[in-house]
Parts: sequence; C-alpha cells; structure tokens
Amino acid sequence: MLAVVKAVFKDMQFVEGYEKLIGKKVQQIEPHHNITVDEVSDGRINQQTLWASASNEGLIQKLKSLDLYKQVDLLVNINFYEGKPSKIVVLDLLDDESQTKVIEQLFKTQEEKRKAEREMKKQGQE
Repeated sequence: MLAVVKAVFKDMQFVEGYEKLIGKKVQQIEPHHNITVDEVSDGRINQQTLWASASNEGLIQKLKSLDLYKQVDLLVNINFYEGKPSKIVVLDLLDDESQTKVIEQLFKTQEEKRKAEREMKKQGQE
C-alpha cells in the first residue's frame, strides 16, 4: 500500500546484504539502508525504522543531504504480513509541499474509487 508519511528524520545506516531464515526458507536480504524517523500517531511520538534499497541511489543522495531532525514527507510502500505492517519501504523523499498535496490527493481519489466499487459489489450481493 502506497502512502505519504510525515516524519522527523533522525538517522540513516547502511546494512550489508545477508541471508535470513524465514519460515523454512532461506531468504536473501539485499543491501539496504535503515532510516530512523520519529512520527506522531495517536498523539504520541514513535520512533520507526524504515527500509530503503541501496540501489535507489537518488533517494539515498537526498537522504544523505538532509539535516538531522528535519521534518520530511516520505513516499512509502507499506508491506503487510498477516494483516499487519511488516516492512515500510521508502520510495522517495518528497521535495515540496505541492508535490505532497498532489500525491495525497491521488491516493484519496483512488481510495474513494475503491470504496465506491466495494459498495456497488456489496449492493449486488444483497
């Protein structure tokens, strides 16, 4: 699920690729950066560790140029496992407020469209 996350940038650390046993399979974890941010949810400040691919060089350069504790808007892909967020992948750092507003409006329009489709499907089943 794509989303815009408003957060405070705190840190970025490179992580070498490695193998990890998940279930009964060995998974290759590619080189990446752990991005540490603070976000406000439910009136609380929560520290989160996000994931960014080392191959996303444009994003990595943008993040390296950030000042610590800067308010940022991040375009992310939230991956779910068993109905819960399992990994949040940073896709891009949004450069200005107008860009953020356009993307948020696109997401809102898509969600309204999906909601209307679900309602029509629900009415068809009754």
